[in-house]
Amino acid sequence: IMEFTAKDVHPPLYYWYLKTFAEVGKKLFSHIDAVVFAKLASVLPMAGLWVLAVTKGRKEFGLFTAGIFTFCMYTMPQLTLYGVEIRMYSFALFLVTLAYFYGYEVYRTKRQGAFIGLFISGIMTAYTQYFSCIIIVILYLFVGAFIWKDRSLRTKWCINVAASVLCY
Repeated sequence: IMEFTAKDVHPPLYYWYLKTFAEVGKKLFSHIDAVVFAKLASVLPMAGLWVLAVTKGRKEFGLFTAGIFTFCMYTMPQLTLYGVEIRMYSFALFLVTLAYFYGYEVYRTKRQGAFIGLFISGIMTAYTQYFSCIIIVILYLFVGAFIWKDRSLRTKWCINVAASVLCY
């Protein structure tokens, strides 16, 4: 995978995720074609988005907003297409959404765990797709703008940004 990634334009995390998912699936159910597991690897993040919507989204923004999010997610033609295609889009969308929830938690609760969650989900997103990496940069900028007045949060934010850049 590392050799292939060196020749490709995409970061490697999705390929590791896909290979692991397909290999485990083939070991557990050897009679099922690997393509089925590769497609399931795209469906799983879509299911994860639904779980985020009905748990975290409903808790933070209410049932109506979680419902609208779910409705839009499952009725947009391209999202449902990419949800079963062997591509990284559904995985990247899940990670971006997860990072958003952590960024919102940083703003709202200012907990250290939220900073760690934002860091981990941000790095995972950056190693999944470059356009998603750009979204994470924008998310960091928004979080920084909202918490900039608090000196201790600003320091944590700067450390988080520096660590993210170094890890990437």
